[in-house]
Amino acid sequence: MRYIFLLIFALITGCRHEKAVSLRPIPYPYRAALAISSDCDRTDSLGEFLTIMRYLNTTDSTPIGRGLGLEIGYSFWFFDALHSTRFTVFKDTSFELSPAAKTIVKFIRAGYIDYLHTFGEFSLGGFRREFAESAVTFIKRNNLKLLTWINHGPPTNHQNVGPLSFQLGDNPGSPYYVSDLLKSVGFKFFGFYEVCHNVGQDGRRRFIDYLKALKDAQAYLTGAHHWLLGFYLRNHLLESAQLDDGYEVFHFVRYMSSMGRVAHANAEALPRQLSPQVIEELERKSGYMIVYTHLGDNLGPPEYFSDSTKKTLEHIAKEFHEDRLLVTTTTRLLVLNLVERYLNWHYKVENGKVIIFIDRIKANWKPEEDDFQGLTFYTPAPESTEVYIYGKKVKDVVVNPPDFTGRRSVSIPWRPLKFPEGL
Repeated sequence: MRYIFLLIFALITGCRHEKAVSLRPIPYPYRAALAISSDCDRTDSLGEFLTIMRYLNTTDSTPIGRGLGLEIGYSFWFFDALHSTRFTVFKDTSFELSPAAKTIVKFIRAGYIDYLHTFGEFSLGGFRREFAESAVTFIKRNNLKLLTWINHGPPTNHQNVGPLSFQLGDNPGSPYYVSDLLKSVGFKFFGFYEVCHNVGQDGRRRFIDYLKALKDAQAYLTGAHHWLLGFYLRNHLLESAQLDDGYEVFHFVRYMSSMGRVAHANAEALPRQLSPQVIEELERKSGYMIVYTHLGDNLGPPEYFSDSTKKTLEHIAKEFHEDRLLVTTTTRLLVLNLVERYLNWHYKVENGKVIIFIDRIKANWKPEEDDFQGLTFYTPAPESTEVYIYGKKVKDVVVNPPDFTGRRSVSIPWRPLKFPEGL
């Protein structure tokens, strides 16, 4: 009975009502928002990383083909106990910087490396807290901003955080405890490794989507995971959570094709993961979605991606450049979704002028002014609308023409990332 109530509640709360002045769910002019979230496993070298990133994020000529001009991020490790890659900050499990370290720092500062895929590859064990301490010291010394962590590997990877018994990174009594270190440098978004098969979160939904959510939740009906049922039914991209040590964070879900398996979340699975039909459905629902993949798991040099994978990415680029699909990094999408969902704002009309006040977000986090990029408000008088953040007037508010709904709006400018130069 309890779960039937949750289903009815989710159906009711999923409805959106138009108001004269209202918050647009996706930044203008886009219909939906997508992040391709690439875990760094199987990325063999710095050269492979740079080739893939240039193809995705610039319009340069690359061995893969002409660059797509998108905004797609990547993850990284500090260490690798399996000696499987040269794309780490430190050499293997030493504390000696690798040749890739300087480039990784540049990409973190530019926003294109935007999440930590745990402190490293320790899938056969061997992790020690001192590895995390050295990594956090490196983050602080280089003044790096990282908000997002995604778990990695099998149960032997005890540095992982979350509700499962083998995830000991947030257990203060464990030798693998690292949550306090993550908190000290500002990590706030955590991927415990939940995946869903519903296209689009926080968007319009059909009855079949709730049935898919129930199927996703089947594995979580008992034990430590029972609380995830409501998460799947509500179909949010992220929700608040508390780690075992009391740290208040946000956990999020990533999408994977229902026909796939975790082992197949790679570059060659993208044509299934992000087919034109999936993209069309995402746009129709006006949803957010983070896609789980490993772009480093590919066909190898020189081109890395098959023709079908390139065709899929080219279609996504077309939707982006034609202003239907916002494509950005995992962390930027999470910040955008969090701010949009939890925004505490109000407006008043004074002498024919609409004045919008952004007060705070109703969550355990205070965004910086830059974190409000892209927020769009429908308003009956865009030319006479002002926006204030924390009492300070936004000087460069953009007045938008009517979108596909016929409504006009204003936006806080969304500033694209700048790809690092001289690499």
